[in-house]
Amino acid sequence: MTTIGKMTGIIGPPGTGKSELIARAEAWARKNKKRVAVACVPFGEKESYPENDIFVVKTFDDVGWAPLTGDFKADAYMALYKWLGNLRQVDDIGLVAVDTFSEVTHLAMHDVLSTYSTGDPSEPGHGAAYIGHNRRIMDLKQQLERLTLAGKHVVCTFHGEMREMAGKGKAEEKVTMKSQNRGDKVLTWDDQYVPAMLSAIREKIPGWFSLWLFASCAGVGTGAKYTVSSLPVEGVPAKRRKNMQLTLKPPMTEAAMPNDFSFLMEALGL
Repeated sequence: MTTIGKMTGIIGPPGTGKSELIARAEAWARKNKKRVAVACVPFGEKESYPENDIFVVKTFDDVGWAPLTGDFKADAYMALYKWLGNLRQVDDIGLVAVDTFSEVTHLAMHDVLSTYSTGDPSEPGHGAAYIGHNRRIMDLKQQLERLTLAGKHVVCTFHGEMREMAGKGKAEEKVTMKSQNRGDKVLTWDDQYVPAMLSAIREKIPGWFSLWLFASCAGVGTGAKYTVSSLPVEGVPAKRRKNMQLTLKPPMTEAAMPNDFSFLMEALGL
């Protein structure tokens, strides 16, 4: 019987070690005689990964997308979709990573807008661009879930941004720029640190993952310390599902774990 893989999401500002967590999967991969497949979006993320027998790194970029010059060729999204689907049949791939998923949102939007020969999401009208974008993002989610059903672990990285999320934090009635014209107030909520995406689908993304980690860096230069946390703090959701028990040796806590995939797998007993 195939063991179902785990889905892990990592959110944090650029430069907080999200790619490094994936790169440190090498020890786990060698121990389990597996390889690591990484989709790099944009192509510059490729520099984060070693060139060896463990890592299979592929870049995805819409090099033909240039709306200012009337070029609307967008093929990277579909290439990524097919690539992820093909990995299900590759037995020695144990981990599949998308770095960064926050950039994939642009590939999905390009794929939609290319059919309208425009670079402006408002031109299709009636929210069609964002509806199409969200469908494509959900199609990729399904591909990732299929990979876990094939026994492969999945890691996706995200840049983050502060945005209001309905139902999160403290509710308060305020006068906003829009409501001021109407002479009334609207119910507002606290800002939360959510994935940087082109649509409100950002609010649903943390629910995809069994382990949702927040990456951070403390210190500077050679003294910098990169960690991940699975514990929420004010404005920064993080989580692990009940069946994701982490075995940590004191004084280490879930609030400051090494940004190391191999460490996480050992802590999870995988």
